[in-house]
Amino acid sequence: MGGIAVDETFDTMKLKPITDTGNEAHDILMYVYDALQAKGYDPITQLVGYIISGDPTYGSFTVE
Repeated sequence: MGGIAVDETFDTMKLKPITDTGNEAHDILMYVYDALQAKGYDPITQLVGYIISGDPTYGSFTVE
């Protein structure tokens, strides 16, 4: 049978908790930024693409 081999191994990642600095928007953006960076994405490109697209399901997450 034909098919595509898929690497089904997943690395466990430990993310730091959201810290409360009194600015909720900043805290959430920094959490997302750190998570994208930890996964090997360019956080700025991904966040700008999300904002520009206006698409809540935006996800052209490509590791460069």
